[in-house]
Amino acid sequence: MKHLVKRFIQLVPVLFGVSLLIFFLSRGPTDPALLLLGQEATEEQLTSLRHTLGLDLSLAEQYIRWLGNALRGDLGKSYLYGNPVVKELASRFPATLLLAVSGVLVTLGLGVPAGILAAINHRKRLDYLVLALSLIGVSMPVFLLGFLLIWILSYKLPLLPTAGWGGLEHLVLPTLAVGLPTAAVVTRLTRTSMLEVMHQDYVRTARAKGIKEYAVIVRHALRNALIPVVTIAGLQFGFLLNGSIVTEQVFAWPGIGSLMVNAVSLGDYPVIQGATILFTIMFVGVNLGVDLIYGVLDPRVDLAGKGGG
Repeated sequence: MKHLVKRFIQLVPVLFGVSLLIFFLSRGPTDPALLLLGQEATEEQLTSLRHTLGLDLSLAEQYIRWLGNALRGDLGKSYLYGNPVVKELASRFPATLLLAVSGVLVTLGLGVPAGILAAINHRKRLDYLVLALSLIGVSMPVFLLGFLLIWILSYKLPLLPTAGWGGLEHLVLPTLAVGLPTAAVVTRLTRTSMLEVMHQDYVRTARAKGIKEYAVIVRHALRNALIPVVTIAGLQFGFLLNGSIVTEQVFAWPGIGSLMVNAVSLGDYPVIQGATILFTIMFVGVNLGVDLIYGVLDPRVDLAGKGGG
């Protein structure tokens, strides 16, 4: 409990620093008033709208006003959609969460078993085949993989829709696009970690006692080998929760990533700021969850940072 409280306290300066940076960095040459009213708007109309939006204040005054409202749960209104930012984020979050969860399931469902098989068959044909496939997966950009999946599974083999949001069939292609590259990373990491663990004394002892090889792999080797895998999976889940921008753009997936692209291109400052704060909270939360899983997988890990006994 003390560790959780400490991490939450550490989150406060992180959020403050992120809010400060994103507030000032998001201010560019784009004039939201001009984007909203168009090129034909008069200067009087532009001045009136800037006053309504608070854009005529100094940046420091704008930040203080925005921070005060944010602490009350008000992230402002979207310039582009006219809705509260909280409402826009809430409407997009389920799509991003669904993509993140399904992507991590593909990552772990393919990467961990493939890594175990490669380690068990070390320096055999299956090991080399898994390494070759994982190398291709690691090297291929997400956008290229996305277009290849569309070309193969939507055009050559018209099995799945190319883009959009609907039933489970719409989820398959974006899930594979985000899950396969990280599955390749997890495969190589699992293989390396398993090979290291399988040469430890306690694994040799388990084999010497006559324990079946399956039990040795699953009960003794895999648990410790999964610790670095959990780190990668947690980071991947955090990144996907923050919006896989490329994937969402390729497949027209209505998540937070595509919302951010529109906000940046049109100078929708409240959405940029609100989404970034949400991203930060989620990412820190995922990292905290990873720390707790460490303690479950290996009780020797001291979450309080005092070192093992």
